[in-house]
Amino acid sequence: MEQYILEWDRESILAAIGQMKGNRVSLRSIHRIDRTKEDAGSLSSQLQTIFGTGGGKAALPVTVLLPRQAVTIHRISLPMVPEADMPDMVRMQAAIKLTVPVESVCLDFAPLPALADATARDVLLVTSPVDQINRIRRTLADAGLELKAVRATSFSIASAAVHAGVVSAERGSAGVEAIALLKSDVIEVTFTRGEAVLFSHSGAGWSTLDGVTKAVKSELARARMAAAEVLGDLKVSRLHLVGAKEITSLVEEDAATRVDNASMDRIDPAEGIFEHDGTTEIPAADLLALAGSVYSQVESRVPEVDLVNPRRPPVKQDYRRVQLLGAALALLVLFGLAWNWRQNKIRVLSADLESLQDKANDINSTLQLGKNDLVLAELVSDWVDRDINWLDQMTTLKDLLPDTDRFLVREIKAGVKSGREIGSIRLDGVAKSVAEIEQMARRLSDAGYIVEPYTPENTSRTAGYPFSISMQLQIPKPQEVAPGSGKSGNKA
Repeated sequence: MEQYILEWDRESILAAIGQMKGNRVSLRSIHRIDRTKEDAGSLSSQLQTIFGTGGGKAALPVTVLLPRQAVTIHRISLPMVPEADMPDMVRMQAAIKLTVPVESVCLDFAPLPALADATARDVLLVTSPVDQINRIRRTLADAGLELKAVRATSFSIASAAVHAGVVSAERGSAGVEAIALLKSDVIEVTFTRGEAVLFSHSGAGWSTLDGVTKAVKSELARARMAAAEVLGDLKVSRLHLVGAKEITSLVEEDAATRVDNASMDRIDPAEGIFEHDGTTEIPAADLLALAGSVYSQVESRVPEVDLVNPRRPPVKQDYRRVQLLGAALALLVLFGLAWNWRQNKIRVLSADLESLQDKANDINSTLQLGKNDLVLAELVSDWVDRDINWLDQMTTLKDLLPDTDRFLVREIKAGVKSGREIGSIRLDGVAKSVAEIEQMARRLSDAGYIVEPYTPENTSRTAGYPFSISMQLQIPKPQEVAPGSGKSGNKA
């Protein structure tokens, strides 16, 4: 059975039709659509051409994959509750963990493997803004397509690796394996244990072939550090470099030192994982998530997430009609007795009403006297929460900002403020490229700052730094800060 898949990235869309041929996935009608040069109408028209929709035909179901940078992933811990109660518990925890209203995101979760003697159950919470999902749905509807599922590429990559035997349940159960997918513009690192995804990280790729090793080492180190809380005492036992031979061969052997000195192998996804019709020049590594999505829909071995069809509690039997009939019968039987009891109770309550009203007036007077003390206590608490150590903030920014050969700070302004955030920082500077600015924004966001929407401008007069940026950061209250829970304003 043919499946229609789209990988919906910020810059482009990968489209393909896939199906199983024997034990391998075969992809055809592979196209890359540049989103930066197309409006919504042109995009829908191109999708119609690729999938052959329109003209009164029934809408085709499409699975959309969102790359790691288009979703947020959090690890949350739940008490040992039954499986049926987990969806409700996850949603309750999401309302606490997220820095945005839970109603503004689509969310789903994937259970993590339980450790021996564990007292809590951990899950990976994956979210994406509702607005983003709705835009995708409208664009597909205009093209005569139906949004069937929205998944994350991290889980599809793991699914492709598991089905191809790159990651095995037997080997993975004893330790953690890391899959580093080297795509043309991004490096995506996925940590697995057995057939479950433990964590995922994405970072910038390389600008020249000479920088492949440096970029891979840098992103492996960042991925391992970001996954430290999830992995705990577990060590990475094996590192799989997945990409074209001419790319993976450039990566030096000591890259594995960034992930616990794991043993390392190099895998070309075009050899053994999937096949295509040979009419595309798109690198096989860029198509791996599409192939993994086909594998997972044919045989679901890797627990995945679906942001439009999330896990839900089982539907309970509706016994309301039986309960209503029973209640009506009970009322008929008890009505006579209840009427006499009610009349006696009214008389007793009427006698006590005046006494209770007097007590209520006394309590209201006491509360009014203490109102001023409560207001003062609230003001003092708010002042304590806003006691910011600016020297620590500047030290943190120094560690997070890029080197001056990539980004030059012109001015930093900071101050406290009222409201949900306790302070703000404005960074004015110039950068080598927009990618440097976006990478800096992600690092600030991962560190807990709330990065407001920004617009890089190609107006800098500083030699070697063509782009200028004025970036506004908000410092949340300490109890609201969660690593990696910041939200950048520049989203697809």
